[in-house]
Amino acid sequence: MSSFPDDKCIITENFEKGAKEVLEFAKKLNIKKAILQARSPSCGTGKIYSGNFDGKLIQGNGILAELLIKNGIEVISSEDYK
Repeated sequence: MSSFPDDKCIITENFEKGAKEVLEFAKKLNIKKAILQARSPSCGTGKIYSGNFDGKLIQGNGILAELLIKNGIEVISSEDYK
């Protein structure tokens, strides 16, 4: 039987690993902008779901969104894309 904190840690590590892989891919392709899913704990910008599956929104950026922003890639929310 697994405990929730350990599972949450493993999930976070996987999100971080995936975000790093996306960043490397984006760099290789010289990507300047990315359209990401609104409110996602990985992709959201501004407000994201807490990650506790409780439907609550918190201030902040998702793991991938934050990494892309820090590396000079403009992130656009799927809600703002027209």
